[in-house]
Amino acid sequence: MTHKLLVPLLITNILTQLKILTKLISMAKSVEFDLAELPDIDSAGIALLLELKQIAKQQKCNLSIKNLPSCVSDLSNLYKVTI
Repeated sequence: MTHKLLVPLLITNILTQLKILTKLISMAKSVEFDLAELPDIDSAGIALLLELKQIAKQQKCNLSIKNLPSCVSDLSNLYKVTI
């Protein structure tokens, strides 16, 4: 199932988003998050995406993230992490 992320992933709302997105992961064998319309993301949002990948792996859920904003791609390349 594909979910468009339409809420900013910022330090101010990261715990709420963690709860919501973790619940989505726990209810499916496969989840795709589409970030094409993501309004904003900060370093906490990037950390959240990495954490969600770990949670999905632990729950044996196939998580894919598409349409990463270029700033996220650039930072993940710089720090040699895969989002």
